Amino acid sequence: DFARLNAGVAQYGSQASVNAEAEGAIAVLGGGVFLSNRIDDSFAVVDAGLPGVDVLYENQKIGKTNSSGKRLVPNLRAFESNKVTIDPNGLPLDAETGLTQSVVSPNDRSGVVVNFGVKKNVQAAIVIINDKAGKPLNAGLSGTLSGTNEAFVTGYDGRSYIRQLSAQNRITIENDGQTCTAQFNYTPQPGTQVVIGPIVCQ
Repeated sequence: DFARLNAGVAQYGSQASVNAEAEGAIAVLGGGVFLSNRIDDSFAVVDAGLPGVDVLYENQKIGKTNSSGKRLVPNLRAFESNKVTIDPNGLPLDAETGLTQSVVSPNDRSGVVVNFGVKKNVQAAIVIINDKAGKPLNAGLSGTLSGTNEAFVTGYDGRSYIRQLSAQNRITIENDGQTCTAQFNYTPQPGTQVVIGPIVCQ
């Protein structure tokens, strides 16, 4: 992955010689230094924000991001469209990204940074919301989290994904021209999708 190494020994009668050769590249971009085999065209540095995330180039796995959440993608085609993606299945449950694919067209013998904007430790949870009769709210209802601009939509079985949560939360939901409210507490659990409820909206 890092270089091409060659070594050889030659003997002619009583004469002997040894040779060694190393060929590769050093790319400095996006706040990182990367060792690679020879790069004859263009390259990209993927910033996934987290280590251990699979990076793919044209649907072929290149490798995983390093401890800094970055990965060098060598040998892109200059002045052409190159598809670079990350596998969201490698992200922790408490992380999110709105982008998993990017198409870049680098200049000849130059590099580009592909930042997927992964957000870590998102203050979010799946909240199960019931009505006063104890039945799950219908899917598709609009709700808001008090004190923020965060809007959400109820899902099936009353399950709603709500972000920007704090220790104590109050939500308001529109239901057939009427509103109901509910309150709940939230405690983050790093690396885990927090599930709260059922809670009653009344």
